[in-house]
Formats: sequence, C-alpha cells, structure tokens
Amino acid sequence: MFNLMAGSLGGHIPSVRGDCLSVLSLAINATCNLACRHCYLGPEGPPVGMQPQQWLKLLRSAFTDVRPHSICFSGKEVFARRDSAGILFEAIRLRDGIQLAGEHRTRVGVITNGTLLGQYRDQLAGCLPDWLDISIDGTRDGHDAIRGKGAFDKMARNLPWLVELLGDRLWITPTLMETNIDALPEIVSSLYQDFGLRRFAVGLYKPQSYTESLLRLQDVGRESRILRALNGLEGIGPVDGIEVRLEFDSGDQVLRTRLEDDGLIPKAGVVRVAERRLDNGVILRFSTTAVRVGLWRAVRVTNEGLWVAAEDIVDATGYQRRAICHVADFDYDAKRAYEAGLAHPRFKELFGTTAEGFLSTLARST
Repeated sequence: MFNLMAGSLGGHIPSVRGDCLSVLSLAINATCNLACRHCYLGPEGPPVGMQPQQWLKLLRSAFTDVRPHSICFSGKEVFARRDSAGILFEAIRLRDGIQLAGEHRTRVGVITNGTLLGQYRDQLAGCLPDWLDISIDGTRDGHDAIRGKGAFDKMARNLPWLVELLGDRLWITPTLMETNIDALPEIVSSLYQDFGLRRFAVGLYKPQSYTESLLRLQDVGRESRILRALNGLEGIGPVDGIEVRLEFDSGDQVLRTRLEDDGLIPKAGVVRVAERRLDNGVILRFSTTAVRVGLWRAVRVTNEGLWVAAEDIVDATGYQRRAICHVADFDYDAKRAYEAGLAHPRFKELFGTTAEGFLSTLARST
C-alpha cells in the first residue's frame, strides 16, 4: 500500500511503531496534464481544494506534533499548478526549520509524471526533496499507450538533469499491468542504458470501475508472471547498482504466500523485508506488511482535506463516504485528526477490533 500512497519512499521502509503515524500522503490538488488509463485518481475532485495556508497549517502541525517517518506529495500532479508545487517547497523549508537533522526527522518526497519538471529546475536545485519518483510504465511506445502520445518524450527530456541533480534520490515507479509486465526487464534495461537510472520501485495495478479494465493483470498465473518478470532482470547484462523493489499490501495474500514459499520473504513478522542479489548485479528487494496499515500507520489527506485510511484510497469515488473527518474539523491539527482516526468506527471495520486492542497485540508481536 505504501507504493501506491507514497511511491518508493526513497527506498526507506519505516519501522513499525504504534505510537505515531508513519506515512502521511497528500493529494495536494485535483489537476493533471495527462489522462492516464490506469489512474485511480481519475474522477475529477473539487476544482478548489484546501488553500495553501491551510495545507501549511496542517504541515506545521504534522512536523511538530506527529513527526511521521515520511510525508509524500502524491498528486494529482503536484507540478501542474504553481501553488501546489510551492507548497511542496515550502513544506521542505518548514520541516528544516522545525526538525533538526537526526533519527526522527520526517522525510519529504513527491510523485510526479515528470513532464512539467523543467520549469521547476532551479527551485528543485535549491530545495531538494528526500526522494522524487517519476512514474514510467514502459519504453516510449508502451508508456505513451498508457499515458498519451508524447508523454514519454516530454518526461524523458528532464531525466538527464534530474539524474545529475538528484542521484539516488531519483526513483522510477513502474506500475505492472497486463500490457507491460512481460516487458519489465526491457523497461529497466533501457532506462538504465539510456539515462543511467538505477532505482526502481515496482507496484501492481489496482483496477477500479472507472479505470481501464483491459490493463488488469489476469488472475491465471499472476504470481508466476510477476516472479518471471523479476527474475528476467537477470538477463539484461552486467549492471552497476540497479535496485528493483516490489512492494505490495496486506490484502495480496496469494502473492505473499508464494514469496514466502519460494523463500523470498520471511514467514514471520509484521513487516516482511528481504533481498535477493542476481548474478548480473541487480538487487531485488521485497517488502510487505502482514496486517492492514490504515489509520495507525498510513493516511491520505485528499485535495479537499479529507483524512482517509490507506486501504480506502484506491477508490477515489468513496472518499467522502469513508473519510474519518475533514482536517478543518480539528483546525488543521494533524495530531487530533490522527487520534480521531484511531477512535473512529472505521478502524474497527477495517481491523475487526479497536485501536487499543490492535496496537496492544501489535506491541506484543514486535
């Protein structure tokens, strides 16, 4: 679920804590310059969401009172609006002014389609995020088939200077679908060879009623195809430091069991993290959680200010119905919104128990 909410997280999976939020994902606007066939944020949100001063009030509270492991600006497209891009840069400066560098310093990252970054080159150089994810779903033709003609070239023209500026803070986040899963080795190889990209965080497509059904990865042989695509990375030739991560949520029981049976992830623990090194130098990393993560570990704040559990973010048409609260209800106080989530009936609906009972069991298991 983190991959969908917060992309790669810059390769840092937060440790399990039951006393504060780990990941706060912000859908900062309802605007995008592309119309991707697989976008779960496809339904148009309110044209006017929270104002910049309201976002910054919420962010100040988050940095001061909640101090999550990571805050991710995740869309719709952060760089499609100057005001939302400005909130990202101001958030980094705000974090730097509130939190000293150290163990519990909140990391700030962003997910983007990469096509509009050129106009923010100087601002990025002066205010680096801890990670920046670019969503690339294929080589030129495959990517354009998903995201629209010309999308690849508009994105690719920014890659050389981004690699130079960000180094290993720059991650690529392919979404595996029926149309591209078998091409994963080619996608990784071409982006490495052509642009020197080395960090990839792979996610799995979650179809909705309003997204393209033909992109859904077929159930028959699904897990074998995923593993075959990952193992196929061994055939791309000797490489230097390529890392490919596969992250999936607690609901994907069949895939998790397959990875456990194949010895690729451990069979015990709340968070399962493992690594496999291929002979050609590619490093495969797997991560999953064995429990739900919403409300106690991962939350989305929508464009209009709704506080939504991680498991409820995929169906954007249900945000109003499933939201815990509007952050304005608590005067943009992130800690109070977090506490309201733990006490809300939605927690028990998701977990089958109260937050007190769940977190007590969690503490004993970790």
